[in-house]
Amino acid sequence: MSRIERWLAGVERSTGTRVKALVLMHGIFERARKVYGLRVNPVAEVEKPSIGRSGDIEVFSPEEVMALVRAAASEQDAAIYLTAAFTGLRRGELLALRWRDVAFAGQVVRVRVSFADGHLTTPKSGKVRSVPLAPEVARSLARLGDRGRWTGDDDLLFPGAGGYFLDGRALSRRYLNAVRRARLRELRFHDLRHTRDAHDRQGRHRARPGVDGPRRRPDDDEVPALRVAREGRRAGGRGVQARGGSGSCKK
Repeated sequence: MSRIERWLAGVERSTGTRVKALVLMHGIFERARKVYGLRVNPVAEVEKPSIGRSGDIEVFSPEEVMALVRAAASEQDAAIYLTAAFTGLRRGELLALRWRDVAFAGQVVRVRVSFADGHLTTPKSGKVRSVPLAPEVARSLARLGDRGRWTGDDDLLFPGAGGYFLDGRALSRRYLNAVRRARLRELRFHDLRHTRDAHDRQGRHRARPGVDGPRRRPDDDEVPALRVAREGRRAGGRGVQARGGSGSCKK
């Protein structure tokens, strides 16, 4: 095995990222060969890692998701992991959520924008959409409403330090640390969003109370409690528009 192959095998990133790195290296060495007289391109004979079909995507089981939640560094991170797994939202869409986007009574989350690289953009789907809100996710989000501030309609659901947007890369690093603490397979943060669809297709997701429910409504006595939590936020938790967060939240 060549030095480049050994290096590539040690890169702890997705297969797609490793392929992109290999293509970039090939281009660099090829230019060096053509322009600066490098005798051979050492990357030319390196075989690209194979990228599996979308149907081959690895996902966590519901039990593994709950183990990840328990290993989270904070209550907010735990809520983010749970929401990502059981709503299918992308990282940027999660970071851009505000309290007004969560309809507890209607049991949906409205995805309006995405946040990445310091900018708000339209969601990758290109349009506003609503996704089902699982009962376990609803309860987790309602608990975040007890944090005392940054709970007004215009405040961020998952704020960073000073009330601004969370650092997505720092969130992914904390996620990986939680995965290791829980001794789970080191799947990417992005893979969390495939959990719901994968288990729905396999017929397992709906059968598990408490971690199932994207298509299951909460018990009748659960909705009023969530409404009360929401109304409490409307009455007492007005934050700063375009900003939202607890100073104790990690970036």
